[in-house]
Amino acid sequence: MKRQIVVDTETTGVSHLRGHRIIEIALVEVNDNKITGNTYQSYFYPDGRKITKGAYKVHQIENDLLVNKPIFKDKIEEIKNFIDGAELVFFNKEFDLNFLNNEANIANHEIDFKINYKSICLMEIIANGLSRKNGRISLDTACRIYGIDTSGREVHGALIDTTLTAELLIELQLRSELIKRVPHTNERREREKFPFPRAYKDQQYNFCKNTKCKNFGVPPTFPKKDKNGKYSNDIGDYRVQIYRSKKNSNKNAKVLVCKLCKTASYLYSNKSIVQETERLKSIYELKIPSCPNTALKPNISKGIPDGRRYKKIQKKIKGNLKTFNRLKAACSNVKQDIINYSDSYWLDSKSVKKIKNSKGLPKISHPDSTGKYHNNNIFISQKFKCKKCHTKFSVPLNAQKGQSNYQINYQLFSELVNKGIINRISEKLRINHSLIYSRIEFFYNQCIQFDQYMLHKNICKLQNKKINMSIDKQLFYSNWTSKKDARRTLFVNISTVDNSTRFAFASTVNFDFTSNYKSFYKEFIRIGEYKKEVYNRRYQQYILPEEGINDDLTLKAPSKHLLVHQTYSLFSHLELLKKYINNLNKVNLFGDDDVGFDSAIPKVLRENIESNKLNVCIVRPQQLKKNEVEKDGAYQWIPQEKPVIKGKYIDVKLLTDSTYKFYNHASLHGVDNYFQVLRRRLNMLERPLKSSPNTSTEKVKDDKWNVYGSYNPKYISMLIEIMRVYNNYILTDEKSIAKKKGCTDIPQTPAQKLGLVDTVYSIYDILDFSVGKVAVDFMEQFSKKSAV
Repeated sequence: MKRQIVVDTETTGVSHLRGHRIIEIALVEVNDNKITGNTYQSYFYPDGRKITKGAYKVHQIENDLLVNKPIFKDKIEEIKNFIDGAELVFFNKEFDLNFLNNEANIANHEIDFKINYKSICLMEIIANGLSRKNGRISLDTACRIYGIDTSGREVHGALIDTTLTAELLIELQLRSELIKRVPHTNERREREKFPFPRAYKDQQYNFCKNTKCKNFGVPPTFPKKDKNGKYSNDIGDYRVQIYRSKKNSNKNAKVLVCKLCKTASYLYSNKSIVQETERLKSIYELKIPSCPNTALKPNISKGIPDGRRYKKIQKKIKGNLKTFNRLKAACSNVKQDIINYSDSYWLDSKSVKKIKNSKGLPKISHPDSTGKYHNNNIFISQKFKCKKCHTKFSVPLNAQKGQSNYQINYQLFSELVNKGIINRISEKLRINHSLIYSRIEFFYNQCIQFDQYMLHKNICKLQNKKINMSIDKQLFYSNWTSKKDARRTLFVNISTVDNSTRFAFASTVNFDFTSNYKSFYKEFIRIGEYKKEVYNRRYQQYILPEEGINDDLTLKAPSKHLLVHQTYSLFSHLELLKKYINNLNKVNLFGDDDVGFDSAIPKVLRENIESNKLNVCIVRPQQLKKNEVEKDGAYQWIPQEKPVIKGKYIDVKLLTDSTYKFYNHASLHGVDNYFQVLRRRLNMLERPLKSSPNTSTEKVKDDKWNVYGSYNPKYISMLIEIMRVYNNYILTDEKSIAKKKGCTDIPQTPAQKLGLVDTVYSIYDILDFSVGKVAVDFMEQFSKKSAV
C-alpha cells in the first residue's frame, strides 16, 4: 500500500526570508490512488505578522480571524504524527517546504521537512511535460488541462487546494503519459486594426505606467498589414491581452503589457477620459459675460442661447416709410469678456429694483468677517454696451437679484455647512423643501464662480511654492427611493488636499448630474452598448443603468442621472489638478494604496514627472519591519524612516525617483482631516446607522439604511463642493489656535496659508459675488483715474 500526504499552506506573504509566516495548513491522505477522507486542517496565529494586501486577495483570510488561534509550534507534533513517514506531495514544493522548515526553525524543532521525507512537486512535473522553461503553471490551469473540476473553489484555501491537488495527483499517476500542449479554451481573436484605443484630441493615456521604463510616455504603434492582407500582432514593445472575470463579465478588460519591464495596466478609452474631463471643466469655468450678438438660433440640447440681435432700418415702399428689423452680423467681441477686455465696452445705464422681503419668513441678519451687517434694500443691474456692434446687455451686480426671499440665504447656507438636517431647517426657517434644494443649486453655482474668480485672479501667487499634496477616495451611500428596493447606491468622492494648509484643490464625485441622462439612456440602447464588451463601448466612462453593480447584491446604479466609473473620475480629477501643479514650483503627491492611483497618476501627470516638478509615492499602513523591502511589480515597498504624524507608521511605494528622500514627508493626514470635516459638517455624509431588523420581510444581506443618506445624490455632490469652498476661504484655524496656550497667531483660512488670498472671506462674499460687480468696479475706478 502506497501512502501519500498532500500538503498545502496559506501564508501572510510571499517570502519566508522577509519574516512571513504560515497561517493555515491542510493535509489530505491518499492511499493507492484513493482519497481516504482522512484530513488535517488548522489555522495559526502568525505572532502579530500582518497579512499583505496581495496575500489577502488570494486567500481572503482576515487578520482578526487568527487572533485566538494556536501558534505553529503548538501543532507541529500533530502534523508530524499525521504524516507518519508518508511521501509528501506538493503543488508548489519549493514554496511550501521553505515555509514549513522556517516554522520548524522558529519552533526550535529537530524536524527537517526537506531531509526527513520524500516529496514530489506536481507543478514541476506538469510544467516539464509542457516543456515550460520557467517550470511554472498555476493550479487552476493544471486542473483545467487534466479535467479536474474547480467550480467549487472561489478563493484559495489550504483545504480546497489540497483536495484539488490530491485529485490531480491521482489523475497524473493513472495516466500513461503527460499532456504536452495546453488546449485553447477561448476562440482565437481576429487581429484588429486598432487593438488599443486611438488618441482623442491629441490625448493618449495608454502607455507603460512604470516611470523608470523607457516605454513610459511612449504609446504602442498600430499594426500594419502583412502579405496576406491581415493585420500583424506587432504593436511595438507591447502586447495586448484580454482579462476575463469569472464572476462578472462587466469586469472583462483589455490589458496592455510592456515587453521591456513586464508591467501591465488596463487599457482606457481616451475619448471617454477627455469627454469626462471636458464635462468637469465646463462646470468649473468662470462664466464672464460678453457681447451676446452671436447671430445664432437657440439650441436647448446644445446649450446655445438665442444670439440673434436686430437693428431697425427704414425703407420707402410705394411712397410709404416702413420700419424693418434686420439681423445683425455676428460681433467680433463675442469672445471678449467684460473683465479681461473691459475696454471693448461702455458702461450704460443702471436698473435699480427695491427689495421686498417675503412675508412670514424670519428676517435674519449676521455680521460679515469685518463686523458689517448686510441689509440690502435694493438690487442693481448694470447695462453694458458693446463698442463694435452697439448691442446692449444687462448684468446683475448681486447674484441674489430676483430672489424675493433672499433674507434666508445666509442662515440657510450656514445651516447646511453646520450639519443641518433638511427637515429641521425647513421648520426653523419656515420654508419648504423645494426652496431649500433650489437654493443649494444657487449656493453651488456661487461657490464655483467665487472660487474660479479667486484662482483666475491669484493663481500666479503660487509660482514659488513647494507643497505636499495627499489624494484619497471617500465612499458614501445614497439610500433607496422605493420601499420595495432595499439596495443603496455607492458613490466615490476623490479629493486632493494640501497637507500643511488643509486647502482642498478639488473634490470629484463619480456622478454626472449635468448631462441629459434620458437621452443617454436611449443612446445606450440605440447603439447597442449592452451587447458589447466593456472595452468596446463608446461611453466607457458610464456604468449602464440596468447593469447595476452585479457583484454586490446590496448595491445598485442610481435611478436618475449617470454613475461614472471611479477610474475615469480619477483621470478627470487629476486633469483638474494640472492647473495648480503647473503653477507651483515643486509638488510631492502622496496617494492612498487604492485601485487606480499608481496607474492614473503617472499617465495623467507624465509631463510634470518628466520635468522633475512632481514626485509621487503611494502610502499604506505599515506592514514591513525596519530595512525590510517588499517587491510590488516594477516598484517596491519600503518602511518610512520616521512618521509624519506621531504613532502613524506607514510603508511607501515610490513611483518616481528623487535626489532627496521626499517620502519622509509622506502622509495622508491632509486629505484624511478634510474627509473628517465633510463627515462632521455635512449631515448627508454622516456615517450610516444600522437599521433595526425587520423579520417580516426578506432583507438584502448586510444592508445598512442610512438615516442621513436618503437624499438625491445630486444635492450631496453639490454640498461637497459648497463645503470645499467654505473650507478653503471661510473656515479658519481659530479653534486649533485657542487650544495652544499663549499662542497669539491670527486665525487664517487654508487659502490664506497657501498664499492664494490675503483676506478671511464670509458667506456674504459668496452670496453677493458677481463678475459684473467686479467689472463695473474696475471700469469705474479706471474712468476716475483717466479723468484725473
